[in-house]
Amino acid sequence: EVPDPQDPGTSLNRTLLTHLAAFDTVVIAGEASSHCVRATVEHIVQHSGMAPDRLVLLTDCMSPVTGFEAAHDGLVQQMRDLGVRCTSSTAFGL
Repeated sequence: EVPDPQDPGTSLNRTLLTHLAAFDTVVIAGEASSHCVRATVEHIVQHSGMAPDRLVLLTDCMSPVTGFEAAHDGLVQQMRDLGVRCTSSTAFGL
């Protein structure tokens, strides 16, 4: 999230973004939707070149840090507005 010029491992992981772009669908879940998942999804959308409709955000397989529920809700709405599929794991078929 905050690149350190002294540590190349903290910069944007372009290798991972290129790898993800090779898939037809990328399913995303994890902790915490208000911080880590949010930053990851935003970076994928902004830097991978993937069409947002190739991303699936499993809304029941993530949760926000306590007190940051509005950030979670904002992420889901932002991604829906961009065309990311936001759904539950059961609706997705898991």
